[in-house]
Amino acid sequence: MSLKFNMIVALTILLGACTGALDPQPPLMTPLAETRTHGYAEKTLPGGRIEVSYLGPIRRVPVVRAERVRHLEVSRLEAEDLALWRVAQIAIARKTPAFAILDRRVDVDIEVRRSNSVFSFGGYGYHRYRTRGHYPFSPYPFYGFGFRDAYAQARARLTVGFVKISKTGARDALAVAAQMRQKYPNANQSRAR
Repeated sequence: MSLKFNMIVALTILLGACTGALDPQPPLMTPLAETRTHGYAEKTLPGGRIEVSYLGPIRRVPVVRAERVRHLEVSRLEAEDLALWRVAQIAIARKTPAFAILDRRVDVDIEVRRSNSVFSFGGYGYHRYRTRGHYPFSPYPFYGFGFRDAYAQARARLTVGFVKISKTGARDALAVAAQMRQKYPNANQSRAR
C-alpha cells in the first residue's frame, strides 16, 4: 500500500513539473512590461513624436554563421514589423490617419553557449550527439568534445511622427495594421513553448 501511495505521489509531482513546461508563452503583441521577455514598449518624445521599441522572443538558431543568416533576417524583419504594427495601433487610437518613420534601428543579439559534459558514466562524459562531427562519448569528461548552442533576440526601435496621409513618405495607419494582421494572424494569441 505504501509503495502504491509513493508511486502516485511521485507521478503527481512529475506531471505537475511537466505541465509547467507546457504553459503557453504570452502573445507576440504584448507589452514588454507584462512579459519581460518579449513585446513592445513606447515613450512620448518632444514635438508630438513617439518612440516604439519591440523586443523579439529568444530563438534558437544554427551555430554555424553561414547557416544562421536567414534565421537572423527573419527575426529582424519580425521585430521591425511588430514595432510598425504597434505604431499603427497608436496612430489609430489617436485618430491620426498616417505616420512617418523618422528614425529606425534594428539589431539582433546573438549568444553562443558552449558546454562540455552533460552526463558522466564511470569517467566517460556523455555528450549530445550532433550531426556536425561531435562524438557521442568522450573518455575525457571535461575536455575535448563539447557542444554549442546559439540563440538570437531581435530588437527594433522606431521613432515616428504623426502626419497627414498626403505628406511624402507617410504610411497609412489602417493599411499597415491590416497588412500586419494578415502577415501575423496569431500575434495576439498565446503560443506553445
